Amino acid sequence: MSSNPNIKINPKWGFKVEKDSNGILQIHFDTCRGKRNETPQFLVAVLINYLLKSVKEYIRFRPKFVQIQLGNNF
Repeated sequence: MSSNPNIKINPKWGFKVEKDSNGILQIHFDTCRGKRNETPQFLVAVLINYLLKSVKEYIRFRPKFVQIQLGNNF
């Protein structure tokens, strides 16, 4: 379970969110290579990189500038 009361964990999700001994938020999940612990920042970076590769493949060049807007009601 998460130590942060603001994070609601759905038991159907395939990961857990916890703070490590240094107080850093970690996401624990299983991969085909075993268990992994990563920060949310790392996972967002992986997602953005994947999206940029998909855009590059679609428009046939890598954009120089990308604007990302996140809502606060998700």
